[in-house]
Amino acid sequence: MKKIISHLLTLQTLPVQTPGKDSPEAQALREQIPAHMLDRFDAFALRGKKAVALVQNGVCKGCQIQVPLNVVHSLITGVNTVTCGNCGRYLFLRDEDAVAFRDRNVTAVSVPKPKVPKLAVKSIRPRSNKPRKATSAVAE
Repeated sequence: MKKIISHLLTLQTLPVQTPGKDSPEAQALREQIPAHMLDRFDAFALRGKKAVALVQNGVCKGCQIQVPLNVVHSLITGVNTVTCGNCGRYLFLRDEDAVAFRDRNVTAVSVPKPKVPKLAVKSIRPRSNKPRKATSAVAE
């Protein structure tokens, strides 16, 4: 899948030709990309937008929104295509960014437990020593 997205990225950087007349290089790239992905790519191109956005430091460079960590992990593994949840562009993570992301030394932040003050417990004693009257059942 990573190869297909890189083909889309290359296709995106090629100079725009007149509609229907692609260069031989663009035509060769289009043959290697599935039709449903090309449809989405062309829809972005018709609006004058780029269909593939790079992810750098966990941020989609198409819309400047932070990408969830599980999405970045999916990009590192490269098993399936991933789109941005905000702008809808296909996401692409360069190899050097993937290595930098994997090599980050993120240590778990330990938060100390708050100390809860102990409450003073009062002993409960009866109000008086007199025996209480039994309540009678409600008369019908």
